[in-house]
Amino acid sequence: MNEKKTLLEWLESTKDINIKMQQLLSKAQKSDIQKADGMLDKWLKEQDSELYEKHKEITIIFLALRLNKDKTPLPSEVEIVMSYFVECNKNRKVVPKIIEDFVAKNIGFYLQSKNDKKSITLGQAFSLEKMKGHPKRGNRLTPEVIGITKKILESELELTLAIEAYQEIQMENNLDEETSTETLRTMFHEQKEESLVDFLYNFSVKINKKNISDEARKLVGRYWTDEQDPLKIGTNRKKS
Repeated sequence: MNEKKTLLEWLESTKDINIKMQQLLSKAQKSDIQKADGMLDKWLKEQDSELYEKHKEITIIFLALRLNKDKTPLPSEVEIVMSYFVECNKNRKVVPKIIEDFVAKNIGFYLQSKNDKKSITLGQAFSLEKMKGHPKRGNRLTPEVIGITKKILESELELTLAIEAYQEIQMENNLDEETSTETLRTMFHEQKEESLVDFLYNFSVKINKKNISDEARKLVGRYWTDEQDPLKIGTNRKKS
């Protein structure tokens, strides 16, 4: 990723690639191309190898961005990013900045553990091996937080109203079952950074929506700190 671009500009610049890939995947589905044994990847490469490679890099950059914030990453996802890092070096290809950050952060974690005399293995530093003690509480995105974030940014609702709106959806889908307001509020604050990035990534590939409303930007400034807003879209944020 070009360091002179903001992440939001990068997301906007990748929109056409994501749309073209979605169209190609739709064509594959209609042609009954199987996903098993790499058949889909092989077919996609044959159709448009340049598009396939560009979309692959976008997908892995976004995955690395999420892994940089995830307390409990899946080893399989970590391996995907590490493999791409190796592939870039092997082919003398520029390593995207986000992936460099991911590798540097975890190596730094490994080295710091030695300074603190709490040595861990490189596998543990990269979350490929379990660490001793109680696991950290995960912040992996849940449907509840995704739904609340959408209500805030698409319907321009304050958090309490967004939670109530989401609970109404739960009631409609589950008749008499809903998650308590306090539980949803806690989940939102634990996962909101990931959810904001996820929302904007998906928002950027929607054909009919180009801009985020001023009211939505104000709500981002209200509920996400500057640090939690890596896309820097929040406005009217209170200065600490």
